[in-house]
Amino acid sequence: MPLPSAQMKRLIVTGLFAFLTLSCGGGGSSGGGGGGASDIGDAYKSFPSFNESGLTIEQGDATKYYYYSSSTATKAVNDFATSLRQRGFSSGVGLCDNSDDFNKIDGNVLACAEIYEDGDFDVKVMKTGGAVTDSDFNGLFGSVPGDRYYTERLLWITYNAAFLSAVDSYKNALISAGFTCATNSGVTNCRKTDGDLYYNVEYYRIGGNGIVNWSVFVTGGIVGPEPDCTVATNTTYFHGSDYAHDPNVRFAQGDPLAVYQWYLKNFGQKSGSYYPANKIGEDINVEDVWTTYNKKGRNVTIGIVDSGTDFTNPDLKPAYKKELSYNYYSRSNNPYPVSMLGSCPHGTMTAGIAGARGSNGGVMGVAPQANLAGLNIGLGCGFSLGGAGISDALYSASRAIDVSSNSWGSVGPTPDSVLLENAIIEGAKSGRGGKGTIYVFAAGNDRRHNANGNYDSAQSLFESISVAALASDGKYTAYSNKGANLLVSAYGGAQTSTASGNTANDAWIFTTDIYGCAKGDSYRGESAIHRSNNRGQYSAYMNGTSAAAPMVSGVVALILEANHNLTQREVRYILATTARKNDSNDSDWKQNGANRNINHNYGFGAVNAKAAVEKARTFTSLGALLKTEKIQTIGSNHNFSSSQTKKINISESGIGKIEHVDVWVDINDASSATKLNITLKSPSGTVSELAYNDFINSGSGSSAVNWPKGFFNGGKRFGSARYLDESANGDWELTISGGPNEDREFRSWKIKIYGRSN
Repeated sequence: MPLPSAQMKRLIVTGLFAFLTLSCGGGGSSGGGGGGASDIGDAYKSFPSFNESGLTIEQGDATKYYYYSSSTATKAVNDFATSLRQRGFSSGVGLCDNSDDFNKIDGNVLACAEIYEDGDFDVKVMKTGGAVTDSDFNGLFGSVPGDRYYTERLLWITYNAAFLSAVDSYKNALISAGFTCATNSGVTNCRKTDGDLYYNVEYYRIGGNGIVNWSVFVTGGIVGPEPDCTVATNTTYFHGSDYAHDPNVRFAQGDPLAVYQWYLKNFGQKSGSYYPANKIGEDINVEDVWTTYNKKGRNVTIGIVDSGTDFTNPDLKPAYKKELSYNYYSRSNNPYPVSMLGSCPHGTMTAGIAGARGSNGGVMGVAPQANLAGLNIGLGCGFSLGGAGISDALYSASRAIDVSSNSWGSVGPTPDSVLLENAIIEGAKSGRGGKGTIYVFAAGNDRRHNANGNYDSAQSLFESISVAALASDGKYTAYSNKGANLLVSAYGGAQTSTASGNTANDAWIFTTDIYGCAKGDSYRGESAIHRSNNRGQYSAYMNGTSAAAPMVSGVVALILEANHNLTQREVRYILATTARKNDSNDSDWKQNGANRNINHNYGFGAVNAKAAVEKARTFTSLGALLKTEKIQTIGSNHNFSSSQTKKINISESGIGKIEHVDVWVDINDASSATKLNITLKSPSGTVSELAYNDFINSGSGSSAVNWPKGFFNGGKRFGSARYLDESANGDWELTISGGPNEDREFRSWKIKIYGRSN
């Protein structure tokens, strides 16, 4: 069965290849919008009936489609083509429909290899008289280079010799129904496009039999239901009914799998993976928000800026705001994940945490009645979108979005980071009708490399909310970045205990997944959830600050439902001042000059949904925003032979209560590496650790340490939330220490303070 062209292949990311009994025809359109038909019968209504009079229906058999890609694509394709010729394959039109494809018929088995100009190639096997086996596949193709994307199944029907005469009349019926047909080398192919759906009918022969194959592809989803996923042998799995009568989970009666979402209500349950939640009561305190206040995020839209979102998932589909969604690769409003590297479930997982629709038999989002928009920037999917596209997702696309949830990060300063900063600043000013879009960011997962959330230009802004990750015992995970810019913490789970990525015995995050048994993370044994209608739409395998950020985005949606008049500043303030002091024995807890609890690991503490919504309901206004800034020029040849402390005095600023502080440090650095510690102390004595020694720029596990060359040139900005409600007036002290003094000079530093009068 020929697949679409290379260009269309990029858009048609999944499909259900299915058997159609000949009685299923009929007129009418399936309607392609919204990501697919409701079932197979609906999808196939666009196919005219095939007149089977006088034909013998043979056994329908299965085929396997193996989609491959290689990092050394050109060489791999050339070597593979040579191998195919040696195995008796011939180029030309046949089962494949392009002249440069390879075809082979071996008895009752057909094989095809399609090679695309971008270096990808697909291989597939069909046969009559039995299902295709691995032996059939390996015997025809031998070793295939690259990584398999996924495997699909196709069922078809075979006919006797009367088949060919029947094809001609059926082809005319297809043409009348709007199909375009062509015949090449004995293969007749008829195609039709209808919205998101792409129909394909083919007829060809194996031996004395003819084969008819009906196929439906859909951009951004699947056509109809798939069979239940098979639970792996010796896999531990759990039933939603395990906790059905537990008084702790009354809220989950309409969503039996919500019992595994311990971050919603932690009573020590298992998370659906191997491990239980470790500390009862360690959660976001959201149940009373739903039951007592009846706040579930209604009329609030959360934008998932991520790898794409599968809104065919039954828990996400009701929340889908197609008109606000966008895919920056297909240039469409369908944000379904398109990957060069296999399934990309990340955005679908974060969407479920924030806003999976409640009371529909599955899981629950933190804001289970919120709207969701998917903004597919291809995060981690093998694409390179660039700063211009991402900044558009943050600003232009988010102007009609209330909450922008961002489980990704980038190290700055770079030209791209400037674009992102400007987009966030503008969105926080003009979004939501001038009240400001609320931007939530994951703090990052590179703690073991001594990374710091402040090294990310986007999430250290006053206009951003940076979120750290907690394990189910309420302590920071070993991957969660620290930073003076952190505002609050939420749950990431699955604490990483070593640099190799092994995990300690902590619960993971249970959430939505890409719909389909062979897609996303649902294939993992640890997340095989036995449920009568499980079709791979859930995973118990999410973790990271990427999970913590959408939890806070969901809480923000609850806050905005309680009081939609709140500005971006006020939402930020409410989150900080209602956060719960978690892990009270952690040595980093301090009180700032306004008696606010602060911690470089947690910000102001664990997000507290109930307290935040309570405060939001009666919150009036912070008043006008005030700003003050001052720069100190150091002079030339001021090298780092020893620790240096510089002071800037702020007076008559009018800021009696600080909300955020930015600091720019300009160092002319021509050396190959920089080892620096930078701290800022307020007039009240509160210290912010802005930069640490031995920073790994990539965060990828490389052994190369230190600040990269030129990182501070022109002024690197750092942000701190730790001075909340302190006074701005007085001496501010910046201290820099560490590192050799060759080829380096401290040129200037600047401080900018945001706040209000009282």
